[in-house]
Amino acid sequence: MQKTKVVVIGNGTLASRGLESLCRYVDVPLVIADVRDDGCDTWRDSLAKTARSLGFVDDETLLMPSNPNNEDVTQRIRAIAPDVLLSLQCRHIIRKPLFDVSRLATLNVHNAPLPLLRGCDPFGWAIHDGLKQMGVTLHQILDEGVDNGPIVEQKCWTIYDDSTAWDLYREGLNQSVKMLEDFFSQKTISAIDGVRQEDRYVTYHSMGQFDFSKMEINWTMVADTLSSWIRSRVFPPFHLPFFRVGSRKIEVVCCRKTDERGFPGTVLKTTPLTIAAKWGSVEFIRLKIDGVEVESFDELGLQKNQKLGE
Repeated sequence: MQKTKVVVIGNGTLASRGLESLCRYVDVPLVIADVRDDGCDTWRDSLAKTARSLGFVDDETLLMPSNPNNEDVTQRIRAIAPDVLLSLQCRHIIRKPLFDVSRLATLNVHNAPLPLLRGCDPFGWAIHDGLKQMGVTLHQILDEGVDNGPIVEQKCWTIYDDSTAWDLYREGLNQSVKMLEDFFSQKTISAIDGVRQEDRYVTYHSMGQFDFSKMEINWTMVADTLSSWIRSRVFPPFHLPFFRVGSRKIEVVCCRKTDERGFPGTVLKTTPLTIAAKWGSVEFIRLKIDGVEVESFDELGLQKNQKLGE
């Protein structure tokens, strides 16, 4: 039986892991990576490196254009006549006529439980916006709108009271690959039908809307809000929220809100470290000093009833 023919276009770890998985189930005649992909893994895997390891050849079965919407790229894909064009974290909005070249559908994986969290920074916004579940969605691209196409598949999981944006990102990778496997491991796909997104549930966040410029903790915030503020900004490759003890900068890796009360900024417990905010407190689970995770909170030298900043 002839396999479904899928052209993969994307960037980073999701594209790399997705490609590895898809090659077991479908025919991938062409991979389109980002021109800025230098073939080296960083905090994200290199799609170009993964593709080469799987036997894809530069300028033949592996393309790295400045823009995948270029006419020559569209012509190359059209000549292949793929059943599906699959976008996995493509850095560019896929424009017409590129999304029209596939026989069945052009699909995209978005890191959110659509129609919630269209747009950018979904991991941080999921916590900031108070979602109880995070998700990843495989949806169709029918026009040049942002993440607005019919939903083909979706995987959701629980956001816990100590979940961070980094946790959601890592679980999103696992869930996305599983979602792709569940969908493409079927026998040859003859049709793709999606479910229209309900407009009344749509939320959208544009690029730059989430403010990562201020990372120092303000103890006068309401504890619920502060916990969400901290956890939504925990993303170790780029930044960690922090507070200061004297001249030392203490970075937060994991925390949760608790109901114990005291004057904001006061140490209520040293084990586990619990510091009062407004109408509650924050319990710290994992911390770093100078980029190294502390093995014991005793290293901080804090005492009960100590007020930070004094």
